[in-house]
Amino acid sequence: MTRLLVCLPYWNGDRMQMERVADLAGDLLERRAAQADLLFAGRYDADHPSRQIYSHLCEKFAHVSYWRCSRDGDGFPEGCNNLAYGIFQYLIDQRRVNSMYADISAVLILEADCVLLRRTWLQDLITEWEGARACNKLIAGKVIPAGTFSPGSAAHVNAVSLYDVEILRHLTCLVGGPRDIGWDYYHGRATVPVTHDSPLFKLDYQRPTITGQELFADPGVVVYHGVKDDSAIHAVRKRFGL
Repeated sequence: MTRLLVCLPYWNGDRMQMERVADLAGDLLERRAAQADLLFAGRYDADHPSRQIYSHLCEKFAHVSYWRCSRDGDGFPEGCNNLAYGIFQYLIDQRRVNSMYADISAVLILEADCVLLRRTWLQDLITEWEGARACNKLIAGKVIPAGTFSPGSAAHVNAVSLYDVEILRHLTCLVGGPRDIGWDYYHGRATVPVTHDSPLFKLDYQRPTITGQELFADPGVVVYHGVKDDSAIHAVRKRFGL
């Protein structure tokens, strides 16, 4: 049975927004998710998620846990980079020392400006992951074409993606990188060839706000990434009466 780990990296500046993302993910599920665990991954200086949200999610996912990254670093992109590299190392370490994630196949990394758009998001992502692995891919997510953000910029995979739980064993370069370049952009040459460019993921980079009609315009999207205010979360809750 394929099982996913939903990983939620955050710092204190977006902790409350990440809690709302997590809360929505849980509320969309119509029953407790036997095929998914959830991990709150705090930056080295981040507070624990609120007790109320944490307890609520324990009713929605098979297991819920919290981990604080030991790699320090502040700001963008250094803080984000160290947290991402720390997550990949943490998953490898945990699988070596105990069975906590022994049956996890893939990790879904979400960010605080993400929303899930279907009640069936978990099964849809599991099916997408199984298809990607059948094609020998290690990542399923949105490939950003070369030149998208600036002339001459390289192709890369958006950080919000599904990853093989032992991606670090396959791509040892993900142990680290420059502090001043976003990790997903910097490692694009390594990640793009092993990525299934999935239509289930959409990046709408740094969009200030969105309407419900705009959010649900493409019925193929499951993970929408980039809306900076709460409008996307409110639109999803309105759509499903949550």
